[in-house]
Amino acid sequence: MIYVAAAIGYIAGLIAAFYLGRRIVVAVMRRGIEPARRRTVMRTAVAGAFVGLIPALLLGLLFGATLGSIAGERLSGTLGGASSGTVLGVALGVFAVVSLVMCLTVAAGAWLGHSLARDGWDWA
Repeated sequence: MIYVAAAIGYIAGLIAAFYLGRRIVVAVMRRGIEPARRRTVMRTAVAGAFVGLIPALLLGLLFGATLGSIAGERLSGTLGGASSGTVLGVALGVFAVVSLVMCLTVAAGAWLGHSLARDGWDWA
């Protein structure tokens, strides 16, 4: 059951990072870039997202699941549930860490693309 919770947290984190990443990229592209060079920002942001997939999985399982299970155990102890708090904590912990790592890598890629496009480099 813990593995299912971790998978749900990972998938939900990727979905949240997709929607938040789109907002990050749009915000970066609005900052003084010509419309012809917006492709550079988009491509470097996508490259940053692909680079961040494996670290997000590893960090989500290592830190998110561990801290989430600890928080879930303490919560289930106060609520009286046996393992439901642990499973929920793992899912929420993995979700939080995966979405954070993915948003950071997308933002780093978008920032790199913004600086490249501002300097006149075009990725055609």
